[in-house]
Amino acid sequence: MAVATLFFFGMSVAVKWAKGIPTLQIVFSRALVALLLCLGQLRLEGVAPLRTFRRLLLARGVLGTLALLCFFWSLGHLPLATATVLQQL
Repeated sequence: MAVATLFFFGMSVAVKWAKGIPTLQIVFSRALVALLLCLGQLRLEGVAPLRTFRRLLLARGVLGTLALLCFFWSLGHLPLATATVLQQL
């Protein structure tokens, strides 16, 4: 858990430093990396990614993307500690 926390902190700091890059582009880049990692893990495990519960997966994807957009926007406009507290709420 400590290593995961360190990586999430690193991601937050990187987003905070990326002032000239639009928020949508940052979210897209992060989503692309996550997609590639998840598809690779699913392939290793031999699991089909869209077998069941497609509507729930779509809803989770939309809500997760909106949450990430809000969090990354707040990182660009608020102090790091405030944005992180808002995300945890």
